[in-house]
Amino acid sequence: MSTLKLIAPVRSVFMMKQMLDADVDEVHLGLKPLNFANLSFDSRYQTVNNIPTQVETEEELLEIVKLAHKNGVIVNFMANSHYIPQSFEEAFITHINRAVEVGIDRITVSNLNAIHWLKKHQVNKPIDVGSFMAATNLGYYKFLENQGVERIGLPQGMQLDEIQQLSLHTKLDLVVTGNFGGGNVCGHCRLSECPTDLDIGQGCRSGYKVSDFKGQIMKTTQALDGATDCSLCSIPELKNAGVRYIKLIGREVPNPITTSKMCQIYKLWITQVEQGRSSAEIFKELDHEDLMWNMMWKPRFCEKKRCSYLETPVTKAYV
Repeated sequence: MSTLKLIAPVRSVFMMKQMLDADVDEVHLGLKPLNFANLSFDSRYQTVNNIPTQVETEEELLEIVKLAHKNGVIVNFMANSHYIPQSFEEAFITHINRAVEVGIDRITVSNLNAIHWLKKHQVNKPIDVGSFMAATNLGYYKFLENQGVERIGLPQGMQLDEIQQLSLHTKLDLVVTGNFGGGNVCGHCRLSECPTDLDIGQGCRSGYKVSDFKGQIMKTTQALDGATDCSLCSIPELKNAGVRYIKLIGREVPNPITTSKMCQIYKLWITQVEQGRSSAEIFKELDHEDLMWNMMWKPRFCEKKRCSYLETPVTKAYV
């Protein structure tokens, strides 16, 4: 049995079926809240570029849960907003119970209020902490253990040696994001709402012109960008460092089939690493056999040095 599990994004029954084809071990999803126009309890707007980020109804969520359980896949319910006002306690628990009633397996949160409310209202589901919690020291990890947390999403900026040290001193299962990161406190900044340029895109991923102390403009740099796009080549090292779950994000992607294919590549890599093959061998095989790898993956990630745990010009520039 594989010791390294893959967690994939889902927002609909169709997307769930695509992830089953990719042979994922677990899915993460949110549910559209009852009384919010745009916000949600899971750290993102209800739509991104007019594409839903959450399951639309409880009926569809039930169908997804049934499909998942029929195929031995765990359903992780995302309620991981990094801030929920105290006055929203009742609305939050109502939202959680909508998901619990249809059979979700785990709950991910990213603030201490949410953990307290789940325990107070006796929501008896395993609790995970998302990377938005930005927990980076052993004292914090011990505190979360004492609160009954079982798994933790590691902040983007943590390196392999730091992860390995954490795994030696915590009982928490460690989760890393396999693609598309946004900083140690991802989601806390407001760069995405920058009014100066409608085309700035994701602020932490944008290129910036920087002037030196003489006023000369330096070459455009991605100074805020941690480059966590691809961690395939580091899967053996992540496994040896104590990571037990790789989570892919992308519930809001326009084409779920593309995301499913990304999951297939991650699953292939994990499976073959656990069979004793090296990353170099898997890389070479995909070079010869996989069209998406050659047409999309290599140009987008490999050729642009968008690596999570390898030293590249982008990671060296990251502050």
